[in-house]
Amino acid sequence: MKNLNFQQQISKEKLKKLKKNLKISDVLCQLLINRGIETYSEAKEFFRPQLSMLHDPFLMTDMKKAIDKINNIIKENKKIRIYGDYDVDGTTSVSMLYDFFLNQKVNCDYYVNDREKEGYGMSFLGIDDAIKKNVNLIITIDCGTSSHKVIEYAYKRNIEVIICDHHEPSQSLPKAVALLNNKIRTSNYPFSELCACAVGFKLIHGFVLSNNLDEKIAASYLDYVSIATISDIVPIEKENRVLAKLGLDIINNGKSVFSYFMAKNRGKKITSSDILFQIAPKINSAGRMAHAKIAIDLILTRNTDDFKNKLEFLESLNNKRKIEQDKTLTEARMLIDHNKKSIIIFKENWNKGLIGIIASRLLEEFSKPTIVFTKYNNKYFGSARSLKGVNIYKVLKKCEELISQFGGHEFAAGLVIEGNKFLNFVELFESQLYINNDTLNNNLFLSESEIHFGQITTSFVKILSQFEPYGPQNPEPVFKSKNVFVQDLKYIGVNKEHVSLTLFQQNDPILFFKGIIFKKAKLLKSINPSKSIDICYKIKENFWRDVKSIKLEILDLNQNN
Repeated sequence: MKNLNFQQQISKEKLKKLKKNLKISDVLCQLLINRGIETYSEAKEFFRPQLSMLHDPFLMTDMKKAIDKINNIIKENKKIRIYGDYDVDGTTSVSMLYDFFLNQKVNCDYYVNDREKEGYGMSFLGIDDAIKKNVNLIITIDCGTSSHKVIEYAYKRNIEVIICDHHEPSQSLPKAVALLNNKIRTSNYPFSELCACAVGFKLIHGFVLSNNLDEKIAASYLDYVSIATISDIVPIEKENRVLAKLGLDIINNGKSVFSYFMAKNRGKKITSSDILFQIAPKINSAGRMAHAKIAIDLILTRNTDDFKNKLEFLESLNNKRKIEQDKTLTEARMLIDHNKKSIIIFKENWNKGLIGIIASRLLEEFSKPTIVFTKYNNKYFGSARSLKGVNIYKVLKKCEELISQFGGHEFAAGLVIEGNKFLNFVELFESQLYINNDTLNNNLFLSESEIHFGQITTSFVKILSQFEPYGPQNPEPVFKSKNVFVQDLKYIGVNKEHVSLTLFQQNDPILFFKGIIFKKAKLLKSINPSKSIDICYKIKENFWRDVKSIKLEILDLNQNN
């Protein structure tokens, strides 16, 4: 079972001290220490984050310039446009900023690119539209850092620009009124890994403070920030954990529009997994299959009946997305050259909106840096994804002489290549890629602790659930158990690719747990049910017909001989 790895031996003294202070089990203490939490005060901050733990927004470079400009525009009753990207981070950001300024009686509108016609980043079409609508100030969100020419075009037409972004900047920066991006070299902000929506939240917080408004107004938008932070796969640590945790609490208190995205599971506690695999794909499907405005319109809808109808339409788009995605993924697998260090594939007329998902799926499946391209009008449009240890943005930077346009960050990027440069790019990218075994091992399942089934109690699971929300730097804990037996095995799903089963352990044959294996039915094909197995799994709270139970999601297993 290659995927079962253990953390290095942790100090018994640290474990003993933390256990004494927190009065919880060795296993839970080990999980905390693995996350760098070794004291009572650190554990308190981890489990009970407070608004007071957020950094002052005016620590952000150019924040005062941005707020001063916005205040002046409002005083002169000029028009502001919120200009955002079409993914979850972008659409939640646009919805949040537009709703906030609308509630402040500001003259404003919003704009999101058409993925097919305009692609990522600010577009000349977007500026032309702003001119027609008499816009005086554009506030970009989740784009703008690499839009030098478009911003220059806007300025020549008397439209000023404030950039709120989190993507990696190039050596030269665009000439904006203010650039709120903690990744620029001159930034002194204490944390550089905020998603775009969190940067937008900082702008709101700064505006609230400068205008002596109640800080609760800013805090009421943390549900938007939580959705974006979790969906954009940024590290869930430090300030991001505070933002994501407090926002998730708002969603679970039923005080958020996002609570209703899970209407069919009302009463169930919404988790980071629900956001990643149920809410985010629905929001994303608008920009992938039609236009992101559909998702923004839904998020801004307050009438219950209208919301229900619009959500049904969005879900229908998401269902179409799933069908097309499955077809594309099957085609993509057939094009992979398994002798290469990376996966670079393309097919003409693949849906631009799906290539990012396909790249993510192939990365998960093959643990190799992946770029999936589609081709339109002799241009290759690509979406790149990478694993820990391979900074995809830096690798692309080494290839920029062959790239027309690109932007992104360590784990994800988008790019455009002219047709006659594509083959040279493929060769250069592969040559610039250095991957060692340690990098590949980082993508394997890491079992943090070996436990026996008797330790999986209701109180244990209750405390475990408080490790939410999960993400990079705070992965969902994975456990290992030995000498497990399987019974009541059922293959389920349309293609019988999932497995439902019942599990018990040799040393406690009367304690049973339900288990599930997703998309890996082949793991059980060669298993002898009369012999025990070792399993690697996550502990899940299952909710069915108002009854809560514990279920084990099995990631890998190994037959004992």
